[in-house]
Amino acid sequence: MSRNDKIPEDLGLLTMLSLDKEVTQDQLDQLGAYIKTNPAARLHYFRLLQLHSDLRNSRGISKPIELLEEQGESQSTYFEQVVEDSLLDSAIHEALLNEQERQAQVERDEPQHVRRNHLSRPDRRQVFQAISRIAAGIVFAVVVTWMDRVLWRVNQSVPMAQVAQVTQLMGVLESESTGHHYYSGEAVYSEVCVLGKGGYVELVFPSQVKAIVEGPARFEIRGFNQVYLLEGKLFARVPTEGIGFTVNSPSARIVDLGTEFGLEVWKDGTTDVYTYDGQVQIAGSASSDSQESIIVSADEARQVDHSGQTIHHIEFHERKFAREID
Repeated sequence: MSRNDKIPEDLGLLTMLSLDKEVTQDQLDQLGAYIKTNPAARLHYFRLLQLHSDLRNSRGISKPIELLEEQGESQSTYFEQVVEDSLLDSAIHEALLNEQERQAQVERDEPQHVRRNHLSRPDRRQVFQAISRIAAGIVFAVVVTWMDRVLWRVNQSVPMAQVAQVTQLMGVLESESTGHHYYSGEAVYSEVCVLGKGGYVELVFPSQVKAIVEGPARFEIRGFNQVYLLEGKLFARVPTEGIGFTVNSPSARIVDLGTEFGLEVWKDGTTDVYTYDGQVQIAGSASSDSQESIIVSADEARQVDHSGQTIHHIEFHERKFAREID
């Protein structure tokens, strides 16, 4: 998740212009840039295309936009209503197509003088269809404007979740998805981060847990008290208010019980756990609810194999992890 992952204010207008084939080359390039670089804009653009398709293939939307705003319905409920209306109208739409095909066949079989009489007066069904298309276009424009206003306001007013703080950093720490480089004093968001070889980063959580990650490493902070370590070393110092701090790896789940502990995750997913003070609870990823987890006390170490099925003793090393950044 990137802090720049917000819906541009002019995305709805650019989308409508492109659908009406009135877009300039510069506007088309801007729209393409939004779609390529901004995941939120890309999702919003596809929603607008789906909405445009639904409106063209149905009689319209059953609930006025004003009623939606008065009732404060969420945008997810609104989209569900649009899809539901489209599905309900699909049978009617198919029947109209069949009727049009039947009428065309009748006209082909009629004498030429009768056909000329038909051409001399307007077809009410065609007039109705033309009016429906115009109405659908108007409704689509209103919906796009309303949806852009609501979603843009939500994106501006609701900040992304900051799950930890970089307090010290040596080396390069960057987002795997966006390439954003983090710096000391900056908030970390819930995304996969990559720490280069020889690098060290100290992270402080809202629970006051202090964790030091040693590179090369890949990790994701999934909550205010939880980390997923894909590869590398991590040492955690957990105060009383942070008890329950959890580190997951590809093969294990480690839950702190008030302690200092470190773990190393190898490239194949094998996980080594070292307890320096207090206790931690270890369970392999393949453990079932009926199996008891293992408690590892101070000055003990365990290794969970890459499959998560086997946990065994390994030699404890006092200087295995960096416990402070000097």
